[in-house]
Amino acid sequence: MKNKSAYGQKIAVGYPGKPVYPGMGNQCDYGRGVRNGGGQRPPGRYAMNFFRTDMAVESAQAVGRSVRGLQVEERTEGEGIKVTVVDVTDAYGEKMVNKPMGRYVTIDVPDMALGDIPTNKEAARIFAQELEKLLQVGGEDAPYLVVGVGNRSVTADSVGPLAAEGIIVTRHMFGELREFLPPKARSACAIAPGVLGETGLETGEVIKSLVEEIKPRAVIAIDSLAAQKPQRIAASIQVANTGISPGSGLGNNRPRLDKAYLGVPVIAVGVPMVVYASSIAYEASSSALEDADVPERVKERLVEMLNTSCGDLVVTPKDVDAIADNCAAILSSGINMAIHDLSYDEAAEYQLSLS
Repeated sequence: MKNKSAYGQKIAVGYPGKPVYPGMGNQCDYGRGVRNGGGQRPPGRYAMNFFRTDMAVESAQAVGRSVRGLQVEERTEGEGIKVTVVDVTDAYGEKMVNKPMGRYVTIDVPDMALGDIPTNKEAARIFAQELEKLLQVGGEDAPYLVVGVGNRSVTADSVGPLAAEGIIVTRHMFGELREFLPPKARSACAIAPGVLGETGLETGEVIKSLVEEIKPRAVIAIDSLAAQKPQRIAASIQVANTGISPGSGLGNNRPRLDKAYLGVPVIAVGVPMVVYASSIAYEASSSALEDADVPERVKERLVEMLNTSCGDLVVTPKDVDAIADNCAAILSSGINMAIHDLSYDEAAEYQLSLS
C-alpha cells in the first residue's frame, strides 16, 4: 500500500513515536490510547497514511518531531501568524520526510484567502523577512531571476505565472535608466516559461539556458503546491532553499530545479492550492474508523480502498481563481520587498507607476 510522493519516491508515512498531528498542535499519548489536549490517539496499523504533500511541516508532523535528522522550531508573529522552520539535517531525516536536506520555512496565515489588505500586508512582510534570510540579499550586482513555474491555463496551477507578472523587473534599467529606479533597487528579471505540453520545452531546459546566459546570483522559483490538510489551501506559504520539482503538486514530476542542476542557489516558494481527494477521504473516515469496533484487517482494507478509488483526483476551492490572484499578489509583493528593500506600500506604488 504505497504511493509515489511529491518527491518522486515510494514511501510509507506512519505514526512512530508520538507525532504531532498537523493542525492539532499537541502530542498524543499513544501508550494509554487516550486523547491528550485536543490530539488523538493513533488509529492503529491501518492508519498508515500514504498521503502526498509538498509541505515539509506536514511530513515532519507525521513522522514525529524528535526523529533524528529533523529540527523543528515554531514562533508566532503578528496577529496569529505562525512560522515553522523545519531543518532536514542529514540523510536519515531526508529519508523520513522524503524531502531533500535543507531549510523549509512555513508561514501559516489562516485568513490569507480572504484577500483583505491588512492580512496581505502582514503576510507579505513576514514572507519577505524569511525570504531575505535565505537569499542573503545584498552585495553583488548580478540579477535575481524569478521563475513563475506552472500552467497559466490551469487556475490552481497558475500562482507561479501570476506572481511572475507582479515582479518589479529592473535588469534592463541598470545603467542609463538607473535614476528611475528606487534608491536601493537591485537587478531583477522574471519569466513564466510555461509547461512542456504548451512549449515542447522542459522548464529546467529553459531556466538552465537563461542561467548560463545571464548568470544570476540566485533563482527564485514560484509554484503551486499540494497539501495533506484542506485547511492549508491558500493558508500557508512555504519557502525553502532546496530547489523545486516543477509540477510535483499535481503529480507531474519534472527534472528538479536546484543548485546541483543550475549551478546557482535556488529558493523555492509556493502556496498549497490543491489537496488529494484520498487525503480528504482519509481525514473524514479516520475518526469513525478509530472509534468503531471493527477488525484491524477491515480497517486496513477500507483505507486501501479509499486510496485506490480516489487515485490522482485533486480538490481545490470553488473560488480558486480569486484565491490564486490574491496569493500571487502576496508572493510578488514579498519578493519585491525582499529584493528591492521596499515596504509593502512602496512596492505597490512603484508597481503602479510602471503600469
